[in-house]
Amino acid sequence: MGTPSAPSLSSAVPISYPITVQSVNAESGSVNLSLAPASGAMPTGVGWQFSPAQVSLSSEGSATTTLTFNSTTSTPGGTYPLVVTGTLGSLSRTATFSLATQVTTFTGSVIVHNDGQGVPSTLNVPSGSAPSYTTCTCTDPAVTCAVSSTPTTVTLTVTASASAVHGTRVLSLNPGAATVQVAIADEIPQLQLNSIGPNPAPVGSQISLYGSGFSATCDGNPFGSGFDCYDTSVVAQNDQYGADLDIDSLSDGLITATVNLPPGDYSVWVNACTGNFDPEASGPSCDSNELDFVVEAPPPPTCTLKFQYRGLDFPLLGLVIGHSYLHFTNSSAGIDEVIEGYTTDPISQLLAQEDDHGLTADDKANDKSAGSVSGAFVCDWLTPIRAAVSAINGAHITYAYTGPNSNSAARYMLAQTPTTFTPWWQYPGGLVGFYTLLPGLEH
Repeated sequence: MGTPSAPSLSSAVPISYPITVQSVNAESGSVNLSLAPASGAMPTGVGWQFSPAQVSLSSEGSATTTLTFNSTTSTPGGTYPLVVTGTLGSLSRTATFSLATQVTTFTGSVIVHNDGQGVPSTLNVPSGSAPSYTTCTCTDPAVTCAVSSTPTTVTLTVTASASAVHGTRVLSLNPGAATVQVAIADEIPQLQLNSIGPNPAPVGSQISLYGSGFSATCDGNPFGSGFDCYDTSVVAQNDQYGADLDIDSLSDGLITATVNLPPGDYSVWVNACTGNFDPEASGPSCDSNELDFVVEAPPPPTCTLKFQYRGLDFPLLGLVIGHSYLHFTNSSAGIDEVIEGYTTDPISQLLAQEDDHGLTADDKANDKSAGSVSGAFVCDWLTPIRAAVSAINGAHITYAYTGPNSNSAARYMLAQTPTTFTPWWQYPGGLVGFYTLLPGLEH
């Protein structure tokens, strides 16, 4: 038996033994080769093959063959005595040798943080016969490891630097003999919530949370089932309600969020694991300190309706034909628009529109005002005014300079709004056609 290609057999790498068959007493002929355990049975998962299984032997000569072994992950570690037998006719000769196998499967897990601290983890050897593991390597330079073993355990000390990205790494023991997977988890910084502003804050407003350790990006679960990947969140809770606020922006020391909670008194804290992956972190270990926070009811919307007008650029029969329109705003809903009558060119039909800017010559910031009214109740007036716009457009009214015209449309729309105790607008004069009735809509 010659020297094997490796000192022991693992599931990753087969090993081969060179065998020489020598003629004794001028024996010659075909020699058949076989293999058997010296006692008991062959170890689980071990296979073998002679190449070739029969050799031709000349008188006083020699012949060679190769015995190759392979194994699986189920093969236990240990040393096993085996016997090779060569048979020539009625003659047989034997050679005894030992096959060493290495354990390649272990029970247990290895999880370390990327904090530069070495963490020892002990794995159990199911077969109870581990060989001596002395070297451990990793292809990631940010991860280093050391190994020691007993017949029943393998102890790994793994260190991941701060530059090690969370995920799995494969460690190689006695390079090529066995592998172990290690999970790299992100180190969780201490979360601190210092202040919230404004506080109190109304529903729907934006608040700023100041502190440290918030910055994070969660890119999913790199380890498969059984672990969690946490996103940074702002948690608000009281006796009746709890929810996460909608985060608008996130940095290490500042979170901006939108208040999406009903009015009430809350405790607020940041739950993060800072978006890092850590299979061992949950609950309080991911939470900042708590601060009191008050949510107020949103202020009621305030709407304003103005009756505005301007002069036109040309006289007619010695009169200045003015143009009037309604200017409606609702700051809560972001509405600021002109509602007015107009005609097309060439002049034909009286139409009405609701537009953010109005006609080209309209200047809602500087045109004269003939009255305005404000309040939450005014917000409800937009509905009848819009109905008036639709009615004008559907009535097919012929436009005329002296009426019906845009001033007639403005008066008609004003007439659809509720009557107030004190009139809020006045007719300014000079608005030709203002009192002309709209055919089909007024009598």
